[in-house]
Amino acid sequence: MIEETSDLDEQDDDRPISLPSTQPSKDFLDTVKPSTLKISAIEGYQRCPRQYLYGTIYGFRSEEDAYQLFWQAIHNTLETLQKRLAGSDGQEANSPTVEDAQNIYSQHWQELGGPSLPFAAVYERHGHEVAMLIHSKLLESRDTNWKLRHDVTVEAAGKTIHLTVDRVEAAIAGKPGGTPARFVRARFAKRKEKPAIGTRELLYAQAYRQLHTGQNLELHFHNLSTGEIFPITLTAKKEQSLYDDLEQSIQGLERNEFPAKPDSFLCPTCPFFFICPA
Repeated sequence: MIEETSDLDEQDDDRPISLPSTQPSKDFLDTVKPSTLKISAIEGYQRCPRQYLYGTIYGFRSEEDAYQLFWQAIHNTLETLQKRLAGSDGQEANSPTVEDAQNIYSQHWQELGGPSLPFAAVYERHGHEVAMLIHSKLLESRDTNWKLRHDVTVEAAGKTIHLTVDRVEAAIAGKPGGTPARFVRARFAKRKEKPAIGTRELLYAQAYRQLHTGQNLELHFHNLSTGEIFPITLTAKKEQSLYDDLEQSIQGLERNEFPAKPDSFLCPTCPFFFICPA
């Protein structure tokens, strides 16, 4: 009696099975790699090199979520309010009111399609709260020029890195008693919560020193959720540690190393969770 055998039965069990490579070719990488090094790319690589590969190298995109659109609506609201206050020529009667600020937010939120998203009512309510706080902060800062989303380049770890500073505050030219320029990192956080200091804050510091040589470092965090503003302190030890991490990340990018960085908390929220080999 002759037994039927499959192709699998005929294979030598000791022979290694060849799996397709998950590493893109050098030619492909040379073609698609970004021509400029941005802080967002470095942060993405530090968060997870494999996620960076999918999002930046392969160009896979996930849909914008409600939080991203909320942040965009807040930024658009700040820009609009700033222009309207500048156009009021300092006349309080011509300045936008709190209600105007909240209506401006609602308009931007609607234009972005916010009302159709999950938890839309929560985002709109908090957006009104933030708009009120921004309105108050702008009125308090009439003698200060706010330059929003200021693009700079930073020389660090042997590379030119492109960075956007959320806000640069400086005294208006010609007005006495001006305060030194300061860089402001604007984000949302719980009350009294201080954000973790990372690579972006390190590069804020590097950029500040390049642009304001000889001045004391003026870095601040603006909690948009509460209106609180407090200084960001970088010790020499912390700064060196962040710089070492930055160098290692840049070296990993240059060597085209994209290992997965499994995390039981972060991985399930990753848009590439189901295609990641980890």
